[in-house]
Amino acid sequence: MAALILIPFTLYIEGNIAAFTIEKAKEDPFIIFLLLGNATVAYLVNLTNFLVTKHTSALTLQVLGNAKAAVAAVLIFRNPVTVEWQDLELQ
Repeated sequence: MAALILIPFTLYIEGNIAAFTIEKAKEDPFIIFLLLGNATVAYLVNLTNFLVTKHTSALTLQVLGNAKAAVAAVLIFRNPVTVEWQDLELQ
């Protein structure tokens, strides 16, 4: 449904992108696989988000999103993680 709504806007804003994509696909048919794979993964991400929200709560989805960002920062982008302990003086 979203594709049907967005395709006319895309063609208007992007111009003749369909012809460009077809031309690139003729040069390298693997691009069709990449486009279909990208669309499939995007669909599955949205479906997973809806199912997690349905079976748990929106708060759980937010916590999982924050955890994903933290894990990506450490494992993928190799950001260093340090622990700093500060003594708090009670006054």
